[in-house]
Amino acid sequence: MLYQSSDPIRGLVIFLPQLFMALMFLYLAYKLLKRNKHRPTITFSLFYLVVAFGLIFNAILLLVRTFNPENIILIYILYFLTSYPLIFSFIFLLTFIISILKLETTFTVKTQILIVLIYGIINVFVYLFPGGIFLEESLGWRPVYSWIFSIFLYIFFTFSIVIPTLIYSSRLMRMFVAKDLKRRLRLFIFGIYGMYITFYGAILYNTWQEPFYQTLWSILAFILMVTSAFFIYYGIGQNL
Repeated sequence: MLYQSSDPIRGLVIFLPQLFMALMFLYLAYKLLKRNKHRPTITFSLFYLVVAFGLIFNAILLLVRTFNPENIILIYILYFLTSYPLIFSFIFLLTFIISILKLETTFTVKTQILIVLIYGIINVFVYLFPGGIFLEESLGWRPVYSWIFSIFLYIFFTFSIVIPTLIYSSRLMRMFVAKDLKRRLRLFIFGIYGMYITFYGAILYNTWQEPFYQTLWSILAFILMVTSAFFIYYGIGQNL
């Protein structure tokens, strides 16, 4: 999902930030679970854990594409293990928001698990989109999205994740009265939408073969993910 390169030096340069982000997300998940293991905390920590899982495989994918580009099957598998967790992770942010609204009567643990499973299964079928993703040999076997597939992803993600998050986060904002709580909630929401922008930008990166944008995005994606992760954590996470 993030910036990738087939050049050995550039590949290694990008490998280090990927590994740094993975360790950072793992650390934030550890801090959450160390504090307590209540339902909202577990849900919140799963977001960080799943993203870290995807970033670790993305780092491995960078190494394979750099030093063993002939293994196409392995590249496909690693790309799935990279991109799927990054897309799947957002469902935990959404269900976290719903869970802290204390809607136990309508949003039980079983309901939450069912929503996560349905979203996860649908995301598997997303990868079966005809002609959606292909590996481009001239780009060092980098995954490339078709424009139709990208539009489909934008629509799917917007309606399944972004709009529901907007609705429930607005309800959460109205529930908080104290100014300090509202300030931290805004920080939390800014972080979430920073992650969403990262997702939208990554889709465009994999679709639009424009060198300037791809170079710029390689920097912006790192900045957005790191700052958004901390906004999300220090907005609400550290007070769970």
